[in-house]
Amino acid sequence: MTIYEQLAAEGYIETAAGARARVSLGLKPLPPKRRPSAAKQSQRVASISAYGKRVEGLALPQPPVTDPALINFLYGAISDEDFPTLAWRRHYNRALIRRQQHLYYGASAGEPQLREEFQAYLLRARGLECTADQILIVHGTQQALELCARVLVDPGDNVVMEEPCYLMARRTFELVGANIVASPVDEQGLVTADLPKTRSTLAYVTPSHQFPPVNGFFCPPSDSTLLATAA
Repeated sequence: MTIYEQLAAEGYIETAAGARARVSLGLKPLPPKRRPSAAKQSQRVASISAYGKRVEGLALPQPPVTDPALINFLYGAISDEDFPTLAWRRHYNRALIRRQQHLYYGASAGEPQLREEFQAYLLRARGLECTADQILIVHGTQQALELCARVLVDPGDNVVMEEPCYLMARRTFELVGANIVASPVDEQGLVTADLPKTRSTLAYVTPSHQFPPVNGFFCPPSDSTLLATAA
């Protein structure tokens, strides 16, 4: 109803009691917009930062297009038949209608209760002692890598990475201007005897398992480790 009142106030439609709203008779179509010349368009192109130019120049991998009739072996893909849709919807609705103290932004690092659960899990499953305040909830592997790269690495710093490695991790460090120092791996992981002699700011390793490319697309490792060293 508010939309109709707004249109009527601006003269786009005419309304009357007991009658349907109709387009105003005196309304004239807008003249077609003139397309700017190529010269003006080139002048309007905004310059981008050095980071943006690096993003523009990198070739990023694309997820493979899979045939739904075939079995999808891509890591992380969940079969629709295996996903507990009803249970998920039940718990989602229960959380949605729960009375909240306020509807405002939550903690920027993640819900405190969730971080406490992660704290207990990390101690139980990984033997990692930390506090809930030291845990940051992110949207996924890529956002975590992006934050680490921006906080720990300056342009020109050396970053040791396994060869081969998760490609998007490499791209993330390249985008902040790091020099990637490739180091070979074997069936046990990173070959420490072949580590470069040059001083590096950071080493990126996957201690539990490697992720080879699947159809040219690298899946994110679930247990990546960043080891910061003296620059």
